[in-house]
Amino acid sequence: MVAATGLAVDLGLLDSPSADRIVKLITRAGLPIGNTKLNADEIVNAMAFDKKVTASKIRFILPDRIGHVLIRDDVPMAAVNRATQRIVA
Repeated sequence: MVAATGLAVDLGLLDSPSADRIVKLITRAGLPIGNTKLNADEIVNAMAFDKKVTASKIRFILPDRIGHVLIRDDVPMAAVNRATQRIVA
């Protein structure tokens, strides 16, 4: 969820104050927000096997405001890589 939120900000879909609020809510819920021991490249490669892949395109569920999301399959892989790198740091 944190990676998707960061990705939405990078794509201009979500403003930073809303993203900060989402991350704070995730933190208050006791869910992890980063520092995962997983490898960023392995995470991105695993996305190809996700149930949301259609016609070889990865569909992303991205927030565009609090309480609302967009489904996008046109997300540049460079942006996905950046968002994934932020959560493994």
